[in-house]
Amino acid sequence: MAVHSGQFHRWCVAAQPLLRRVAGRGGPAMGLSPLRDSMTPVYTQFWMEDSMSDLVRSQDAEVAQANTAAKIMVYSDDRSTRAEVRTAVGRRPGKGAPTVEWFEAATEFGVLDLLEQEVFDLLILDGEAAKVGGMGLAKQLKDEVQNCPPILLLIARPQDEWLGRWSLADSMTTFPINPRDIQQKVTTLLGARAR
Repeated sequence: MAVHSGQFHRWCVAAQPLLRRVAGRGGPAMGLSPLRDSMTPVYTQFWMEDSMSDLVRSQDAEVAQANTAAKIMVYSDDRSTRAEVRTAVGRRPGKGAPTVEWFEAATEFGVLDLLEQEVFDLLILDGEAAKVGGMGLAKQLKDEVQNCPPILLLIARPQDEWLGRWSLADSMTTFPINPRDIQQKVTTLLGARAR
């Protein structure tokens, strides 16, 4: 490994905490000067590659923690509607958005039960669901649930937007579901939730 001495010194300074940790596991406890001056190039390469791989692994772990999956619940009494929403949004709705972990509920009680068990980043409610529609459920959740997640409401007609506003839904999209539109809205709501 051909390395200029100035570059090598910068690497040693950056890797010093890792080198001390490795030395504490039984390796030779030496400072930066003996490391730079007395070690053979092969031994130096071994130590540097080991230290740099530790740095890369720790950075990968931080990135993985930062990109944890967003939990989204989709509510509809119609199984095909729930599947259509999941397919349209996809595994990752947009650039920079987290991956999605999906939860489904077919009844009002299913929604309330899941909300007690999990912390969600977004709720997608079918405004046309039978018995308990998504609009009434959205209004109930916004009024009764502390720190209620953002709600994306699926409505049948653009003329129903006033009902969506009454329900306090954060955003709305109409049937038939437009994948580009719902992906953009999901990405926006997840971004607002993260801030």
